[in-house]
Amino acid sequence: MGWSGLLLRWAGFEPLYDNRSRVDLLGFESGGSQTNIPDSLAASAVFVMGESNEQTPIARIRNAPYVRERHVERKSKHNTFSFTMDEDIFAPFLKGVQWKKGGNAST
Repeated sequence: MGWSGLLLRWAGFEPLYDNRSRVDLLGFESGGSQTNIPDSLAASAVFVMGESNEQTPIARIRNAPYVRERHVERKSKHNTFSFTMDEDIFAPFLKGVQWKKGGNAST
């Protein structure tokens, strides 16, 4: 038995860092992705605090990259964790399975 750290909530900064318009080291557009800042920070804190007998109950993160704004309003539809099924990379799998509704899991 042990512990596992996870993010419950975030506040005070934009949750996503948009990498889609960045240029890579070779000068090409990355076309990329968005970085989930709250989960990335939570994972780093859990790593430093430990998940066993380290006895480090709290981690303070200062000067984290891409966390610049203290109190912000949601700026656009792109700064959200919700997305449509068409935008979901797992949509082909989720749509390609014949799901059963409710009932006993053993049948």
